[in-house]
Amino acid sequence: MFTINRVGNRHPVLPILLACLGFSGLCISMVRMEPGLSSFSLERWFSGDHHHSFLQTVNKATVSHATAKAAAGMTNNSEPPAVVVPQIPIICHKTGPLPHGNQFYADDILHFPFKLILMQAILIITITRVVRFILKPLKQPKVVSEIIGGIIMGPSVLGRNAKFSAIFLPPNAQFVAKNLGLMGFMFFLFLSGVKMDISVIKKSGKKEWFVCIIGMVIPIILLTVVFILLKPAMDPELSKISSIGAVVGLLSISAFYVIHPILQEMNLLSSEIGRIALSTSIIIDVIGIIFLVVFEVMRHAEHGARAAIWYNVSVVVLLLFMGTTVRRMVRWIIDKHQVGEPIRQVYIVVLVLGSMVVAFLSDMFGIGIANGSFWLGLVIPDGPPLGSTIVERTETFILHLFMPFSYILIGMLVDVVAMVSAPWSLLYPIFTIALIGCVGRFFANMIASLVLELSIKERISLSLMLSLRGQMEFIIMVHWLDKGIIGIPSYSMLILLSTGITFIVTPIFGSLYDPTRPYFISKWRTIQHTPPNSELKILLCIHDHETLAGLLNLLEFTFPTQASPLDIYALHIVDMIGRAAPIFIDHAQQRLPTKYASSYSIHNSLRFYQESKRDLIQLHSFTAIIPKRTTYQDVCEMALTRKSTIIIIPFHKKWVETMPDAESSTFTTTVLAKIMDHAPCSVGVLIQKGEFQNPMFAISDPYAVHQFIVIFTGGPDAREALAYADRMLMNPYVNMMVIRFLAVNNRGDDEMERKLDDGMLQWFMARNEATRRIGYQEIEVNNGEETLASIHALKNINYEMWIVGRERGINPVLLEGLSNWSNHDELGVIGDYVSSSDFGTVSSVLIVQQQLLRGKERKKPKLRSLSLNYF
Repeated sequence: MFTINRVGNRHPVLPILLACLGFSGLCISMVRMEPGLSSFSLERWFSGDHHHSFLQTVNKATVSHATAKAAAGMTNNSEPPAVVVPQIPIICHKTGPLPHGNQFYADDILHFPFKLILMQAILIITITRVVRFILKPLKQPKVVSEIIGGIIMGPSVLGRNAKFSAIFLPPNAQFVAKNLGLMGFMFFLFLSGVKMDISVIKKSGKKEWFVCIIGMVIPIILLTVVFILLKPAMDPELSKISSIGAVVGLLSISAFYVIHPILQEMNLLSSEIGRIALSTSIIIDVIGIIFLVVFEVMRHAEHGARAAIWYNVSVVVLLLFMGTTVRRMVRWIIDKHQVGEPIRQVYIVVLVLGSMVVAFLSDMFGIGIANGSFWLGLVIPDGPPLGSTIVERTETFILHLFMPFSYILIGMLVDVVAMVSAPWSLLYPIFTIALIGCVGRFFANMIASLVLELSIKERISLSLMLSLRGQMEFIIMVHWLDKGIIGIPSYSMLILLSTGITFIVTPIFGSLYDPTRPYFISKWRTIQHTPPNSELKILLCIHDHETLAGLLNLLEFTFPTQASPLDIYALHIVDMIGRAAPIFIDHAQQRLPTKYASSYSIHNSLRFYQESKRDLIQLHSFTAIIPKRTTYQDVCEMALTRKSTIIIIPFHKKWVETMPDAESSTFTTTVLAKIMDHAPCSVGVLIQKGEFQNPMFAISDPYAVHQFIVIFTGGPDAREALAYADRMLMNPYVNMMVIRFLAVNNRGDDEMERKLDDGMLQWFMARNEATRRIGYQEIEVNNGEETLASIHALKNINYEMWIVGRERGINPVLLEGLSNWSNHDELGVIGDYVSSSDFGTVSSVLIVQQQLLRGKERKKPKLRSLSLNYF
C-alpha cells in the first residue's frame, strides 16, 4: 500500500483518494443531462429544484402516456399498461480512447482523457503558483492568485484561443474538470465544517452579538431600499422576491471559511482583532445558513406550495439524520479510540466517503451539495482526536489537488469580453447593489465595533476583515448563474468585483494592524531592574512533560523566599490541528475539554510543586491551543498583560540537530526567534541536558552543592544574565563562577557599555563577596578564535549549568571571525557553541536576553569570517 510518512506516522492518503474518486464516478454517472448541453447541469449539483425537476419529468411522462392511450382508443376504465417509460432526454457522446498511448508511436497524447486531466492540473497549479509569486510583494492572499489563475485558464484569456480550447478544454474534458471542481468545493466546505467550533456561539458575549446583528441589519435594510429603487431597471428573474433575498443575504454576511484562511496566511489568528473577526464570522455564518434556507424555500414556493413543503421536509430529515445517527456514530468512534493511538484508517475513509454520500443525498433532496457536506463537517468535533486526524490526512490533497479544479470551474464561466460587450443598463443594477453592499457593510461594522473599545485603526482593520470575499461568494454566484438569476456578463462582473475587493482590502488591513505593536513598552521589565527583595513574575512556556522537568529544576534554583516569592504563569502550548479558532483556557475559571487531556497531567505536576512550596510560589495555569506560526503572539500578549519580568522557554537543540521531524516541536527556531524579537520583557532560553532532565534533580539532595558558571561578555544581555545568577546565589547550596572576557588593550570597546558592565560587576561582587561562594576571573582575547578556545578550556570543570547573555552589546572583537560559525542566531554565538554537541558536555545552558525597549533596535555585532581549525 502506498503511504506517506509524516512525523513518524503512516498516513494512508491513497485509499482515501481512491474511495473519493470511485464514488465521484458513481455520482457523475447519475447526473441528468439536458438537451443541447455538452456538459452537466450545475443545477443538479447546487440547490437545484430536484423535486420540481422530477415533477416536470413525471408530468411529461403522464402527458405522453395519455396521448398514447387516446391514440389507442383506450378509456379511463381500460386496463393500464404494465410498464410506463417516461420520456427522459438523453445525450450521447463519442467515447474517447482508453488512457494509454505513446508519443513515440505518433499518438496524440492529449487525445487521451486521463492525460488531458493531468495536463489541466499541471497548467492550473503552475499558473496559480506563478501568479502567487508575482503578487507576493503586494501581500495578496492565496485565494486571489487562484481565482486569477482560473480566469486565465478560462475564455477570458487562454480559452479565447480556439486551438488552446480544442486541445486543453474540449467538452468532455470540461465535463470532468467541472465535476472535480464541484467535488473540490464540497470537500473544502466539509473541512471548513470540521474546523469550526460552533460552541463559540454559546461563549460569545453581548458585544460580539451586537457587532453581528448591527453588521447584518444595516446592510440588509440599505440593500432592500436600493433593490426597491432599482427594481424597474432589473432583469425579471433578478427582481423576484427570492432572488432579492438571496442577493441581499449574501452581500450582508461574512463567511468564516473565507476569513479564516486569509487570517491564517497573515498570522493573525491569535491576534485580538483576528479572534474577534473569527468569532463574529462564526455567528454570522450560522445566521447566514438560516437565511439561505429561507430563501431557497421562497424560491421553491415560486413553483408551488408542494415543492416548498418537500424542501422543508428534506431539510428536517437530513438534519435529524446527521444530528442523531451520524453524531452517535462519530461519538462511538471517539469513545473507541485509545489515548495516544492514531485513529484507525477505516474510520477516516468512512467519514470522508460519508461526506460524499451526504452531499449526494442533499443534492437529490434539493438541499444542495454544498449544504450537506458542510453540515456533516459541523457534526464532527473539531480538534483531537478525530477532527485533527481528518484534517491532517486529507487537507493537503483537497486544497492542492481538488481545489485547483474548483477555480477552473469558476474561471471557465467568467467571460470578460462578454461583460465588456454587454450594455451598461444590464450591468449597473447588480453592480450598484454589490458596491453599496460592500461599502454599507464596512460602515455598519465600523459603527458596531464602537462597543468593543478598540482604536480607530483596529476598528478599520476589523471592518475590512469582515468585508473579505472568497470561496463562499464564488460558489453561490455559480449557483445564481445556474438558476438564471444572473447571466454571464453579470456573473463575470461579480467575480471580478469580489476578487478586486479582497485584492484591495487585504494589504490595507495588513499594513494598518500590527499585532506586535503593543508588545514594545517604554518601562523596564527585567530582572536587573527588579529590586532583589521583591516578587519575581515568570512566564513559563511548556510544550510537554519532557520540557517540564528542566523548568521545575530551574524554578528550584531560582530560589523563592518569603521576601522574594515567585509569581508563576504556566502556559501549556498545544499546536492547533483540526480546528480553526484558537482556544485560551484559564484553569482557575474554565474547564479544559477532555480531548486535551495531556494538559491535565502537566498542570497537576505544577500544582503539586506549588503545594510543596506553599506561600513561596503563586501559580496560575493556562492552556493555549494555537497555531504554531502565531505562538509568539500569545506568549508576548500574556507576558504583557501579566506584567512578567522574564519568559522562560525550553529549547532542545537535539530537535534541530539530530531529529528529522524537528519542526514538529512547538518551540522551533522560527518561533523562538519571533518571541525574542517581540517580547515585552526579558527572555531566558533553557537548553536542558544531563541531570536537569531529571524532575527531582534540584530537590533530591537538599544539601548537595551545585556548580554554575557565568560567561560575561558585556552588554545588556550579559548584565541580565548576571542579574539572574545573583538571584540564584540566594540559594546557599549554589556556587557561581564568573568569567569576564575583555579585548586586549580595550580594542573595540563601547565606553558607555564598558561603564555599565563595570558598575554591574561591582554591584554583584559587593553583594555576594561575603558568601564566599563566588569566583571571578578576567580573560583578555584578540579575536573570536581565542574567545572560543578559552571557553573550550573551561569545559573540563564539571559545571551543571552555563549562564550566558545572548549577544546584544558584545564587543565585536570578542566574536571576530565567527560570523559564519553560529547555526542558531536566536541563541547567539556563545550560547550556540556551549550548547552544541561539539562542546562535548552534558551541562544545561541558560541563554538570557534583556528586554528591548520601544524605539530601540537590536544592533548585532559586525563580525568577520575566520577559519577555525582547533575543534
